[in-house]
Amino acid sequence: MKKTLLFIALIYSSYSYGQIFSQDFNASDVNKTYIGSSVNQFDWITDFKNSRSTIETENENRFLRFNKIGSSSVIISKNTPLPGGAKNNLAYVQFKFRISAPDAVEIPENKLAMFYLGAGNTDAFEAKNTAAVLNDNLFSGFGIRVSKAANGEYKFYISPMEKNTFSGWQTITCVANRTGEAITFKAPDGKEYTLQNNKQAVWVGNTLQIGTGTLTGGQTTFDKFKLRFIPDYPNVKIDIDDMIISNSVPVK
Repeated sequence: MKKTLLFIALIYSSYSYGQIFSQDFNASDVNKTYIGSSVNQFDWITDFKNSRSTIETENENRFLRFNKIGSSSVIISKNTPLPGGAKNNLAYVQFKFRISAPDAVEIPENKLAMFYLGAGNTDAFEAKNTAAVLNDNLFSGFGIRVSKAANGEYKFYISPMEKNTFSGWQTITCVANRTGEAITFKAPDGKEYTLQNNKQAVWVGNTLQIGTGTLTGGQTTFDKFKLRFIPDYPNVKIDIDDMIISNSVPVK
């Protein structure tokens, strides 16, 4: 996984991407290491009684885990403004994500988690705030839901694409365009992809899930983000790694 992140970083270097946030959880096995106001730290990583957060190691790779066992929010957020500010009208978001079954297996309710990019005068991205981000402060966002397969395996999908479920580590990529014009870039599958203004596209791995999602939020730029799982989201293990946010896209 770290080799993949290094490869991505080398691509960014070669084509001068505007990377404004990057975190691979490789610096320490203590989650507080990643909380602060520095550019690549989160303002908040929740660690509630019913959803403890830890840094886990698997195959010599570290990642962030939330073990949700009851009613509890799970949130990572960045309220300290990201570099770029008013220039951030194009977003490239990528992170690795995995859902696995809880210790007490159950049938998951079909609840929605959200990843938000936003800006404006709001406290929704601040530490200790478990609320959703309102549309007035939203640049873009996408939802993640959980389902349970017939064999008992827990999977996730990008809402509303319920027919396309995924298990194990997967890379989620979202591109949101509010530049005022269409953009053409290299998609995760290596092919050129054209995205119109005020639209977003979301991939899981190399598979396009949402191709022309309309952006209706009140913000045309972004400098904050939040990944939010609501208290009654299914009790699952939520794993996150290799998060990158940029204000430009791959073009070769």
